[in-house]
Amino acid sequence: MSLITVRSTLNSRKGFTLAEVLVATIIGTMVMASAWSVYVMVWQWWAETSPRIEVERTARLALLNIIDGVTSVGGLSGDVAGSYTIGSTSYKRRNGIAWANKDPGDSSYPQIQDQTGMPASRILYHLEPDAGNTKREFYYGTDNGQGAVYYKHTNGVSYMLNGTRGITNLKFEKFVDPEGYSYDNIIKVTVTAQKEVYGTRAQQSYTVGVVYTDTVYLRNAL
Repeated sequence: MSLITVRSTLNSRKGFTLAEVLVATIIGTMVMASAWSVYVMVWQWWAETSPRIEVERTARLALLNIIDGVTSVGGLSGDVAGSYTIGSTSYKRRNGIAWANKDPGDSSYPQIQDQTGMPASRILYHLEPDAGNTKREFYYGTDNGQGAVYYKHTNGVSYMLNGTRGITNLKFEKFVDPEGYSYDNIIKVTVTAQKEVYGTRAQQSYTVGVVYTDTVYLRNAL
């Protein structure tokens, strides 16, 4: 092979110049850095948002169980409050305070009671099938140091409601209108839930919390 032929072969080979390699490296680094920044931003957003979603779910679930009734707890089912018939159709009655009625034998309404350190955090009530002085209850309690909602059935057994662990306050009160009139058959329920947040852009942990309030018309307490 002649010298001219060798030079021609070498010159025909294709490759990257130093400038091209440097440009490709810079572009690749920028793409990786952008992808990492997006990942960190999404992780921080989720780390800060998920605790608030959790406390909101806890508070909503607590209100739903108290007002509309317990759907499943300790082997009990949501139809333990009996049934009623309209025409030829039988409807199951829920066991929430919305179905509360007057105490048998007197004209008192569901009773709101204070607990130690938790004013107005317990409500005692009757439903239509309950006999004598039997009362059901919803109240604030603790489980392993965390607040939760408890339901006391007519069998005298108390059940912690799953999904309510994390509430920090539960309050019952008679509804008062803007003119100051108090209604015995309308109950205001307030649930507070909190959660401590770690591992975000903040230098130290902090607490997120929500306060959910609803008013309940007691259908059978007139």
